[in-house]
Amino acid sequence: TPGRMPSLLGSVVGIFSGLSYIGIASTPADLYLEWHGNFVLLAFSSFLLIVILYTIAILLNKGYPNLFAYVYLVFAVLLAVYLWLLFAGPNDIRIQATGQKVIVYAEIICMFIQAYGAWNIEKSRLTTIPD
Repeated sequence: TPGRMPSLLGSVVGIFSGLSYIGIASTPADLYLEWHGNFVLLAFSSFLLIVILYTIAILLNKGYPNLFAYVYLVFAVLLAVYLWLLFAGPNDIRIQATGQKVIVYAEIICMFIQAYGAWNIEKSRLTTIPD
């Protein structure tokens, strides 16, 4: 299928991003601020790339509802704003930490929508397959 390559690339980047999220959790900011900050930048930057790649994959796949690409696009805008906050926004740890919490919750909601949608699509495919 045409969306296979961006989906595969998104999955590879996803492994890297997942490891970066583990790095965030393993390096508390109050003990390892520099490491924590590096993992934050790596995790969220790579996650933006994942979202873009999966958006492309969904749009190229005629059998998958574009609604889920639009959900990714909304999240991509939020994530881009958060990355701007990290790179160019105010150098206030409270603002950046609050932004991080907001984007993590948005990420959880986005991933829930994606997972629930994929589950429903797969469930409907399985129920429409003749025996």
